[in-house]
Amino acid sequence: MPTARGDRTDRLARFYAQRAAWSQCADAPDFECATVRVPRSYQKPRGATLKIALLRNAANNGNPNARSIVVNPGGPGASGTNLVANSLNTQFPAELVDRFNIVGMDPRGVGRSTQINCVTQAALAKRSADLPRTAKQQAAFLVNSKKMAKGCATRGKALVRVVGTQSAARDLDVVRSALGQKKLWHLGVSYGTYLGATYASLFPKRVGRTVLDAGLSPTVNMIGWGKAQTTGFQKALSRWADSCPEREECPFPGDRSAVVGELNEMLAMYNEFPLPSPSGKPIGDGTIRGLIQTALPGGESSWPLVDAIVSAADDGNTEVLEAIGNAFENAYGTPPTNLVSANSAVNCYDRPTSTSLKQMRKHARVWGAKASTFGASIAWSITSTCTYWPVRKGQAPPAVKSKTKQRIQMIGGTKDPLTPYKWTVELSQQIKNSRVLKFTGDGHGGLGKGSPCVDDAVTNYFITGKVTPKGARCS
Repeated sequence: MPTARGDRTDRLARFYAQRAAWSQCADAPDFECATVRVPRSYQKPRGATLKIALLRNAANNGNPNARSIVVNPGGPGASGTNLVANSLNTQFPAELVDRFNIVGMDPRGVGRSTQINCVTQAALAKRSADLPRTAKQQAAFLVNSKKMAKGCATRGKALVRVVGTQSAARDLDVVRSALGQKKLWHLGVSYGTYLGATYASLFPKRVGRTVLDAGLSPTVNMIGWGKAQTTGFQKALSRWADSCPEREECPFPGDRSAVVGELNEMLAMYNEFPLPSPSGKPIGDGTIRGLIQTALPGGESSWPLVDAIVSAADDGNTEVLEAIGNAFENAYGTPPTNLVSANSAVNCYDRPTSTSLKQMRKHARVWGAKASTFGASIAWSITSTCTYWPVRKGQAPPAVKSKTKQRIQMIGGTKDPLTPYKWTVELSQQIKNSRVLKFTGDGHGGLGKGSPCVDDAVTNYFITGKVTPKGARCS
């Protein structure tokens, strides 16, 4: 892989010579879109290329030549272009929107960029997310994992070996050049923090003002990831349950200590007797649990939505459940086949973690004992994901370490169900000039979660370059 010198190398000159050509987006007329070409393989840059999609708010602030901040919402597999198009004024502080071009980027394999698709929509629709209790159900669950891996090795073979985060970070540098900036200004959330940290590791002299919110551990494998989420989601559910009886919409009014137990009883019933639905696919415990997991990272503001999901399930209202599920899919901005494929492909490339059926059963038993609602289901879904993956089997995540002179602002949440606070600290330790702002509020990520303290800190950092003081915290 060539080493970057200045803005280009001889082998990559044609890519670094690009400039983003902006025009009105066909599907988002209030925004401008552009595409940038990158080599499919940086080891073979004269070969095939990929399309990287960009979307910005320049039409809103009237200054197309303003400084650009490239944003990535994580996933991996979530669409940065969709985040900006749908959530510009709710996710980002108004002063940032007024001063800067907020540029959403879909990484390689994702959304409007060249996609990786390992399964068909029909095959995805047949997959069951319900908790596999019997040996037959567990065997069927593993068949799904095998099919996903095989699909990536066949249908997705053009990308499966080049979809890792190091390649995505190199794409970021081509995008930086195409935006006409000597340094990359970047906002990464969740997985986007790992992408940003990888960029800082590869291109330390080109790092501009960077915010990494809800840090992802650079070393954890998929087993550790699942274990952390098991604890995080169960604690988030407990906080919802504690507050539930105080709201009129609470599906289980009365003794707050019984809320989680009643929910678990309902999920167990739908595991055995799924609900018939308008789409024709029965709704079981896995679908309901998945909707709750999707809502909980929103923090306290999402608790009414969790109320609505649980109430609809309790009433057997499948129309509401399917409507909420469709809304979640639209919010991600990528087709389900692409979101699932990209999430698995990137994670399994970066963190290839193989487990046996015996180990999966043990994780499900142990995690389930510690986290009654989510433990067993997360154990089966996450620990099986990379078991049959066709590339990088057994290899460790690429090392991330940067001595960039640019001060980087990091944000870590103490009640984050997806990325525990200690991961932000761990990631910060790998970046010499980073500073952590502790967020004590609820939810995944601090920016845009209703905390003026966090929003003001991020705004001030991008405007002045000053990180928060040591020991700073926001609620």
